Amino acid sequence: YMAPELLTAGPPLSTHSDIFSYGALVFEVMYQQPLLPAVHDLSKYYETMAEIPNTLARASVDPSLYQWLFRMLSQDPANRPDASSIILSPFFSADPELQVLSSLGELLRYDNLQKAGFIRQVSQVWHNFDARVLRYKVLPPLLAEVRNEAVQGMVLPLVLTIAEKQTQSDFVQCTLPVLTPLLGSVCGESHLLLLRHAASIANNLPIEMVEQHILPLLTRSCDSNDPRVQGEVEKITDTLGKVVAVDKSPPTLMCALGVCDIVSKNFGPEVTAGHVLPLLAPLLMAPRLSSKQFTTFAGMLKDMLDRVQEARLPALQEAEAVKHVTQDEGATGGAEGGGGGGLGQGGLLGGPADGGLLGSGPPPPAPQHAAGGTPSMVDQLASVLSSPEDLENLFVADGCQSLRLEALRHRRQLFPVSASLWAAQAEELAAWQAVA
Repeated sequence: YMAPELLTAGPPLSTHSDIFSYGALVFEVMYQQPLLPAVHDLSKYYETMAEIPNTLARASVDPSLYQWLFRMLSQDPANRPDASSIILSPFFSADPELQVLSSLGELLRYDNLQKAGFIRQVSQVWHNFDARVLRYKVLPPLLAEVRNEAVQGMVLPLVLTIAEKQTQSDFVQCTLPVLTPLLGSVCGESHLLLLRHAASIANNLPIEMVEQHILPLLTRSCDSNDPRVQGEVEKITDTLGKVVAVDKSPPTLMCALGVCDIVSKNFGPEVTAGHVLPLLAPLLMAPRLSSKQFTTFAGMLKDMLDRVQEARLPALQEAEAVKHVTQDEGATGGAEGGGGGGLGQGGLLGGPADGGLLGSGPPPPAPQHAAGGTPSMVDQLASVLSSPEDLENLFVADGCQSLRLEALRHRRQLFPVSASLWAAQAEELAAWQAVA
């Protein structure tokens, strides 16, 4: 990277010598080959210097960079541009990432509308920067805007996303001090954002800091009346699960129990049974709980179970009562035909001439039974449900609810082979199955 004047007693040394070295470095970074291989041979050095124009041509240097690189590598220091001119060249000035880095320092001077547009631009390129640039160049001006409510909705998601890529030490030293006031007080859309990122924030905190910063956020989330926050209840229990997975100290477990109790009371039996109890039950075996803490833990779990039982048991009892009524109604279905009281000739399923509802002619004869036995319900139904038209008439006729229920109840025996016959009324069957 040594400029030629460093090898001779030529012009006085100046920053122009650094420009030559910078040009050699730019070439190597851009095109993955050294411009001046270090051969420790002065004649070879000058031969390579003479070949620089050809070397640039063979490397297919970007046209917007070529003229600047050619001047930076000039053997005459006076022909080399100064640093400020290089930065203003199209190759650098048109680069969106460099534009962002150059403008970040001016962010505080922008109005809120300009800030919003600039933050949107940063969100498109930040992932191209390494961790050092993010911490020292990108995050500081963004963090300064986190408390600005006018742009908080745009800058906070970006800060939280970048924070997920930070090391724990960088996060604790750089980002957490700005987020701490928000974790304890923010509401609305920002509260929702913090809740959605709570697990990643917890993962980036030392164990001893999780209870201090994350559990209060979850507690506030449980008490929130915002339906969007309430819709994130799974995030609350998932985050709690990650917290207690790494920290089973009694204070953390008891605090998690308190949060879960609020979740259980606010979000009802389904959330309690599906999310809260599966999270808490294994924690009863945590080895460091005292007898008093265990008793409190077990008692609150029992209270949650009781709330689930109080909500669930009446519904089950009501469903059983409806089922018994339906069965009783089906048992008296044969009497609905009047007269003969059966399902065949003279009953509800007979032809019109017999006062029935199915078919246009007399019904098929009932099957014979040994010893003069009474035909079963299945036999009576099978004797009249012999075609899709019969089945259709049954499902559109008035006053045949019991018969429809019987047909549903005995469908496997009625149609052990003719699945297509039963499928012809699939929608009606589904509707009547709900009634049954």
